[in-house]
Amino acid sequence: MKFHLILTLDYELFGDGSGCIENCILKPTASCLQTLDEFQVPLSFFVDATEFISIREAYSSTVYRSYPKVERQLIEACQSIHNLQLHLHPQFKDATFSNDRWSLDLRKWRIGNLSEDEVTDLVETGLKFLKPLAGSTEKDKNLRV
Repeated sequence: MKFHLILTLDYELFGDGSGCIENCILKPTASCLQTLDEFQVPLSFFVDATEFISIREAYSSTVYRSYPKVERQLIEACQSIHNLQLHLHPQFKDATFSNDRWSLDLRKWRIGNLSEDEVTDLVETGLKFLKPLAGSTEKDKNLRV
């Protein structure tokens, strides 16, 4: 019997935006990639685009100064054998960041609570965020939806 495994990684901070980019995302991912690259095993990154779009807008904050390293890590992964997948946490849509804390719209926590237009907008916005990170290939191997 032959098995085919697909390895995935939720690439995000915690649901409320707390956590350190270096210690919660960058370092553990680098360690994982080092092992997987050694064996030429691809990884699918489930990137929380909505959260990272909000973080990118707040990245001048001391808490998020490492944000550019997130984009670099994803680009480098896609230049190898890995790929990006769209992952969404709608509570970050229109979130605000002040005094090192996020103000989230918890009514948007579940994507099922959103209108069809809101979901369409989230998906389109998320893909627009991910496509430049994934790079372009003939068959868009680095970004699958």
